[in-house]
Order: sequence, then C-alpha cells, then structure tokens
Amino acid sequence: MHFDVFSALQSATAASKSRAIVLDNQIKKDGRSFVRYSKALATNQKMIRKRHDR
Repeated sequence: MHFDVFSALQSATAASKSRAIVLDNQIKKDGRSFVRYSKALATNQKMIRKRHDR
C-alpha cells in the first residue's frame, strides 16, 4: 500500500517535471514577446498611476 502511494507520487513528480520542461521551452520561445508584454504592462501601469495622481 505504502509503496504504491510512493510510486504513484514518483510518477506524478516525473510527469510534472516533463510538463515543467515543456513549459520552460515554451517560455524561452515566447521570452521576447513576454518581455515586450511586461514592459508594455509596466508603462501602462505608470500611465494609470499618473492619471490617478492628477
């Protein structure tokens, strides 16, 4: 019983690791667009803050 739980946990960990690797590759692929997006978001928030300050 205990061993089954352990092996299930191990396989789940392996699955999440492979999913993380896939996600990491996707993030690297989208890295430039993400940086561009986050910069746009930051400038957008600055504009919103300026509007609030007035």
